[in-house]
Amino acid sequence: NMEEAKKLEEACKQYGERQNLALDSETWFSADALTEEIRRGREFEVLFVEITDTEDSAIGLGKCLREEQRNFKTQLIYLAKRECYSRALIQTMPFDFLLTGNSMEAVEDILDRVFLTLRRAAEKFEFKFGKNYFSIPTEDIVYVCSDLRRVRVKTKEEEFEFNGLLR
Repeated sequence: NMEEAKKLEEACKQYGERQNLALDSETWFSADALTEEIRRGREFEVLFVEITDTEDSAIGLGKCLREEQRNFKTQLIYLAKRECYSRALIQTMPFDFLLTGNSMEAVEDILDRVFLTLRRAAEKFEFKFGKNYFSIPTEDIVYVCSDLRRVRVKTKEEEFEFNGLLR
């Protein structure tokens, strides 16, 4: 729906201005065309996807993102005209659902939570190991533990153990 798309785009633009974020937005009127763009390697930080009476296109986009592309970073927000709890939609792990016609405050609340999540995903754990300094994305860390003055950092790929304290 063109009118809803314009409202949402304006809400995102105003949010970006207030938060000092450079937000780029695009409007797609076909979930199938957007799915093909994702398959070609196009990446997005946030996607608002409208759920129509036939949810198949929205579900297909979500499955492409999560199952085919194994992309769990893109925040997926479904726009619905009414409350819905379809298992197929939920299995695509959307960030949230937003009812069409919601206020700007509702859009801002979701965007606040989305960008908090994205910032946390970009955080790094930094430490010195031997003579080298390491900066590891927190999303790659399986666990960090400390036993007296020994710190152990286990990532998906390797493990570091060094003298130190956790602060």
